[in-house]
Amino acid sequence: ARNYKDCVDYEPVTGNWSIRHKTFLARNNTNAEVKYGLARGNALQILEATLNLRLEGQTITGNVNRMFNVKGTLNICSCAETGKILFNHTAAINGSVFQVSGKLSAAGITIEKTADAAYAARGLLHISTASAEVKLYNTSITGGAASEAGGNIWSTGQLYMEDCTISGGTATQEGGNIFQNNSKLTLVDCTVTGGNSGTQGGNLYTGANADV
Repeated sequence: ARNYKDCVDYEPVTGNWSIRHKTFLARNNTNAEVKYGLARGNALQILEATLNLRLEGQTITGNVNRMFNVKGTLNICSCAETGKILFNHTAAINGSVFQVSGKLSAAGITIEKTADAAYAARGLLHISTASAEVKLYNTSITGGAASEAGGNIWSTGQLYMEDCTISGGTATQEGGNIFQNNSKLTLVDCTVTGGNSGTQGGNLYTGANADV
């Protein structure tokens, strides 16, 4: 049997990944060409393209209800040399940049709301289920405004943040910057500042079942 680990190469200088023998390995393989891929782009070709997908120093603007609806697993990493990836919410309707019911891991990104964009009901980052897991590193979330709770972040799942800045969030109810309803919230070397709420927790509000 072939050891598939030997077919994957990484070039540290360029940061490029390559999968050798993509066509040969996928030939007459139903999983590669039907279940996980297509005849014109088998699963190994799609995997290689995904490994090499980069959005370095880019601005991603969205004016839809949810820019990203993460039900599976999404990993985002921005290269420090080329600048953070900026996710800019400009919607004239209620909405979040990320709604997460699966797993999200991100490093070196910025999430913000354009000043004249509409309120989101629950945060620019909306962690919507107790089973969801989110890990953020070197990330900034700023300027969120919620018509309910959690101006920048509304979470009922597990949230881990390290070296992050959460600032300038507003909410008509609890948690101007962060609303943690259940599960575990971990903050390591983070700054949470400048939040404002209509009721409790200008910067941070935790529900009775939250573990901080």
